[in-house]
Amino acid sequence: MIYQDIRTYYLSGAKNQRMVKYELIRLQGDDYLVKVFDEQTQGIADPKHIVQIDEFKITRAGYQEEHHSSGAQSELANSFEWYVQSCCQDHRNKLD
Repeated sequence: MIYQDIRTYYLSGAKNQRMVKYELIRLQGDDYLVKVFDEQTQGIADPKHIVQIDEFKITRAGYQEEHHSSGAQSELANSFEWYVQSCCQDHRNKLD
């Protein structure tokens, strides 16, 4: 199967400005597979190797479950697009 609907984010962390690459692959509807890539830097001279360090899913069902349980009222803060970016940023912050 060929997946063409792919978005790429480069995110820095709350404590570290090093950027990590997040590729969001739309599986179907509003379900994404997120692949996380980073440079392997310890003990390796240039050129650096890019390795996949993690993989997780973000789904519309997860968003709806979190949205309904939080009770938040702001439409912008609760948009699915915001949720997707927030999940990626939260993941990136945990890497530091």
